[in-house]
Amino acid sequence: MLKKIFFGACLIGGAAMAGSCSGTANKADSETAAAAQEKTATEFIRLNCVYNVGEERAAEAAELGQKLVAASQEDAGEMEYDMYESATRPGHFIIYETWKDQPSLDAHSASEHFTTIVPQMEAIAPLAVGRFEKTNTDTEGEQIRINCMMSAKEGETDALLDTAMKLVAASQSDAGMIDYDIYRSVTRPDYFMIFETWKDQPSLDAHSEAEHFRTLVPRMHELSATRNTDIFRY
Repeated sequence: MLKKIFFGACLIGGAAMAGSCSGTANKADSETAAAAQEKTATEFIRLNCVYNVGEERAAEAAELGQKLVAASQEDAGEMEYDMYESATRPGHFIIYETWKDQPSLDAHSASEHFTTIVPQMEAIAPLAVGRFEKTNTDTEGEQIRINCMMSAKEGETDALLDTAMKLVAASQSDAGMIDYDIYRSVTRPDYFMIFETWKDQPSLDAHSEAEHFRTLVPRMHELSATRNTDIFRY
């Protein structure tokens, strides 16, 4: 199960939270606690960092973001790190990153490139960081966040973007849609992300049954070389 555990305007990082209990614990209690801890162990940490600078400062922000991406991709525990710009709203970016665990994220947050570049970025506009963790818990929330990543087949980049733009335009009118947009990597022009948020499962189900979804998504699959989708409930 994927569970969102944090959303707010802040810098990336922070200490992990841990629970505690009072009183004397016997062996059975200890074993139960250990089993519970293992059950909720984090498999990875995902950050969606929304960065809205406006069209006038988009080039400046993208240049800083590219430097941050290049350096961060060398950090230990980095599984995915890239910056995407909305294809419909110039100057609206998302830094999409995945970390192996909290120590990896902490080391990244303390790195020289992070502590140097991120303040420069925040001098342009604040970073709003959504933190999600994939765990094997059974907790489900109400809203649903989807990161749908794809890359275009050779020669099909424009066709894939055009099809995705049509899907975005139609999906933004779907009931229960909170956010729906197509983003393009600032470092890999043939890589895209559909970033979407839904009010609840019935809204997502209705969207998945809509004519525009059933028509355009198969076409996007035909044009894509790679595809990956993560769903987070919170």
